[in-house]
Amino acid sequence: MIQFTEWQAEGNGVRRFYRVTKKGATEPSLFEIHCDLSKGFTGIIDTFVNFLVFPGLVQRETSLRASIASAEDNSPTFFSTLAAPADDGSMIINVMDREDIGRCLKAFSSGTDMVFRLRSTSDQLIFRILLPNSGGFQKVYDTCREAMKDAPRERTAISDLMDEAMRDLPVDDDEKGKGWTSPSQPSPSQTKQKFRVTQVAESFSGKPLLHIEPAPISLDGWPDLSEELEEVIAPYRKNTGSIALRFIDIGLPTTTTAVVDSFEVREERFAIHYAVRTMMFETTTNKLGCNIHIQPEMKSTFLSFGNGITQERISAPRTFDFREVYDNAEESRDDLTRLVNIVHQHFLNRT
Repeated sequence: MIQFTEWQAEGNGVRRFYRVTKKGATEPSLFEIHCDLSKGFTGIIDTFVNFLVFPGLVQRETSLRASIASAEDNSPTFFSTLAAPADDGSMIINVMDREDIGRCLKAFSSGTDMVFRLRSTSDQLIFRILLPNSGGFQKVYDTCREAMKDAPRERTAISDLMDEAMRDLPVDDDEKGKGWTSPSQPSPSQTKQKFRVTQVAESFSGKPLLHIEPAPISLDGWPDLSEELEEVIAPYRKNTGSIALRFIDIGLPTTTTAVVDSFEVREERFAIHYAVRTMMFETTTNKLGCNIHIQPEMKSTFLSFGNGITQERISAPRTFDFREVYDNAEESRDDLTRLVNIVHQHFLNRT
C-alpha cells in the first residue's frame, strides 16, 4: 500500500511525501521529493532537486545513476546523481546537472504517474518505486518562485557589505568627491582589457571601493594583482593613498574565482583535464561556503608507441555544480580532489 501527500510548499520549495507499507515489513519505506529554490545576490533564482529514501541504500558517498519518468516510459533516460547517507538512516540523492534538474521538473509537472529508478555504476537496478502523481506541482512551484522574487536575500556579512556599497554608490560628480577624483572615461584601448571597473562606491573607512569584473584567476585560489589589473585601477589611485577592491563574478560578490586548469585524472590509455571554478561566500554560521563548478575540458590520449600524446578538446562539455560548506579555505582546496573524482566517474559513465 502506498500513501502520499499532494504537492505542497514548504520553506523555500516544493515537497511531496510517499509512504510505502509492504506486507510483512517491520516498518514502512519513505520516499520524498524536495525541489528547493535559492535566490542569489543578483535576484536570480536557482532550483535544486534531491530525493530522500528511507531506509538508505548506501553506507558512504556514492555515485549512482537515476531516472524519473512517466510510468508508461519503458526506456527512461538515466542521469548521474550523488547519493550520501544521512544521520537518521536515510539516503539523500542529489541531482547535480542543470539539464537533469529540468528533466525532473518536467516529470513533476506532467501530472501523470512516475517511476523513479536507481542503478549502480555497474548498471544494476538497485531501487524502483512507482510514484502516483497528480496535477498541482506547477502551480505550487510558480507560487514559490513568485514569493521568492519579492523575498529579501539571506543576511550575511557579504550581503551587508554589498548593501552598504550600493547605498553609498555616487550618482553625480559632486557626490564622488570626499578627497579623491574619479578618472575620466577609459580610452578605447582600456575597454579591451580583461578587467573593468563596473561600480565606484566608498568603503567604511572612506576609501574608494571599486567593483571589479570579472574576479581574477589564480591557481591557488586567491586573487593575484596582475599587471593588467594594476593598469585598470591605476587611475583611481592618483588622488588617494589607497583603495578598496571588491571582485564580482557573474553578478555575485566573491573573494576570488579560481580556475585549476591543470587538474587531470589519468586512466590507463588517456587522461581527462578538468577546469574548476570556485566562488566563495560567507555563511550565516561564519563558515566558508563554496559554489564549485567543474567542467571537463581536454582529453589526452597516450599513443601505443613512443611517448606521443594526442589532445582533443571535449565538445559541448557539461558543467557539474556543487555547493559545499567548509571550516576554512584550506579544507575547501583539499576537497577538490574528491569532487573532481566524482565528476570524472560521471563523465566516464556518459561517454
